[in-house]
Amino acid sequence: MQVRFWGTRGSVPAPGPETVRYGGNTSCLEVRGSEGTMVVLDAGTGIRALGRSLEREAGNDRLHVELFITHAHWDHVQGLPFFAPLYMAGARVSISSPERLTTSVEQVLDTMMSPTVFPVTRAALRARLAFPRVGDHPVEAGAARVHSMPALHPDGAVGFRVESTSNRNEAIVYFPDNEIRMSHGKLNPSEWRRRFMEFANGASVLVHDAMYTEAEYEHRAGWGHSTVGDAVELAAEASVPRLVLFHHAPDRTDEEMDAILEGAQEMAVRLGATLEVDAAREGE
Repeated sequence: MQVRFWGTRGSVPAPGPETVRYGGNTSCLEVRGSEGTMVVLDAGTGIRALGRSLEREAGNDRLHVELFITHAHWDHVQGLPFFAPLYMAGARVSISSPERLTTSVEQVLDTMMSPTVFPVTRAALRARLAFPRVGDHPVEAGAARVHSMPALHPDGAVGFRVESTSNRNEAIVYFPDNEIRMSHGKLNPSEWRRRFMEFANGASVLVHDAMYTEAEYEHRAGWGHSTVGDAVELAAEASVPRLVLFHHAPDRTDEEMDAILEGAQEMAVRLGATLEVDAAREGE
C-alpha cells in the first residue's frame, strides 16, 4: 500500500518560502493498494493538485473516486469546489462522511458553492455524485476496507483505518484531528486511549495529529488537537512500526518542523519503542 501526501497543514493554508519542504496545503491523502484501488482521505486545499493529477491520469477513461471526509471543518473540505473530477462528465465521485456530523457534507458543499461566496454553483458539476454516511460498519471500496472511529475533536470528527481486504495488516490509520487527552462523553481519557490503540494496532502506518508542542498545549487544551509527544506515545503503545506526524500548525516553519521531528525521534528512542517517526511532507 502506498500513501501520498497532497496536504499536510492544519487550520489554514500556509504557503511561502518557510513552508516549502513540509508543505502549505491542508489535509489530503491519496492511498493506493497493490490491486490498484485508490482511496482519498479528506478534501483540504491539497485535493486541488490531486484532482489535476487524476484528470491527467484518467485521459479518456471514466474516473471513479472514493473520497472519505473525517469532518467538515474548513481545512478538510475547502478544496472540494476545486477538485477537477467533480467537473468531468462520466466520472463517479463518492464522498463519504461520518454519520455523527450535525451537517452533511452535501449541505456543506451547497453552502460553499452558493453565489454569495463562490462564482460557480453545483449545477456546473458534471460527475455523478454520491454522499454516503459512514458509521460503525466498515465500507468496502474496491479491494480496500475502510473503518471509522470517533475522534476527540469538536463537531463529530472521526479517524479512518484503510486496509487491504486480503491483509488486515496492510493498513494505514489516519487521525488528523484528535485530542488524545480530551475527556468526552461517558468514557474517560484512559478508555479513549485504549480504543485508539486497538484501532491502530497491527497497522503499518499511523498518521496522527501532532499540531502542538507541550508548551503550546497548555494554552490550547480543549481545542481538539494533540501534542507531538501524545502522538509518539500512542504509536509506541499501539506497537505501530511507523508514525507520521501530521496537521502541522500553520505558523510552523520548515526549520521548526525539523527540530520537532528530531525531538519526536529522540522520544521514541527513550521510550524503547521500535518505532520509525517521520513528519508528513507534501508530495511525499
